[in-house]
Order: sequence, then C-alpha cells, then structure tokens
Amino acid sequence: GVAVIVSVTDWLTPFYPDPTVNPLHAAWPDELNDAVIAKIRDLCANSHPMLVARAEWAELQLLSEIGLPAKQCDLLAASNIQTLFDVVRREPSALTKVKGIGEKTAREIHAFCMQHVREWMRQYDKECRQAAA
Repeated sequence: GVAVIVSVTDWLTPFYPDPTVNPLHAAWPDELNDAVIAKIRDLCANSHPMLVARAEWAELQLLSEIGLPAKQCDLLAASNIQTLFDVVRREPSALTKVKGIGEKTAREIHAFCMQHVREWMRQYDKECRQAAA
C-alpha cells in the first residue's frame, strides 16, 4: 500500500510537492485528484463553509465574463485556464508558464481576479450577517 499525506491550500485543493520530487502525483489519474478535492470539501463543509462556497462559486466564474481582457482570456484558455478558480488557486508565478504571459502580466491577472474574489467575500459576509440578524 501507499500512504499519502495531503496538504490543503486555502482554496481547498490538495498541494502536492513538485512532480520531480514526488513522481507519484504525476502518475495519478485526474479522477483521483477530483475525488481528493471532493473529499476535502466534504470534510470542510461544516468547519469552513465560506471556503467551500468561495471555491464552488469561483469555479463557475468564467474569465471571459468577469472583465478580463479577451487577449488574456485567450492565452489562458489555450492552457486550459478558463475560470476564476483556475487562476486564483495558483500562485501568480505559475501563470508565467502560459505562453505569452510574463511576470508582470501574471501578477496583474492574479490581482484582478483576487479583487473579484474580495468583492464576493464582502457580499458573502454581508449576507451572512443579515441572515444571522
């Protein structure tokens, strides 16, 4: 058997070491990663409902619909980065692996997306306070 300890990011996704250090993750089928994410969210539903709601919401936000320039959307889409979640779950430096996106643009894209997330979080907090009142 194989034992795996999974660290969890603040976007409720597993954090795996670099595949050159840990080749096990590179060999995993996508379905296994999806199952790990589903289990993480299930385990966090009661203790961290905002994080679960935020991740699920971000997965539904298409970059093309939140005001990101079309050229940037096209470059990201070519690397299968199409949703807000796809951007914010990564570090800005990871976006530089996308052909046509340098460090400055990666930081700008990430900052733009995080601003969108902060707006959602303010609205979420407001709705929670209203529901509790």
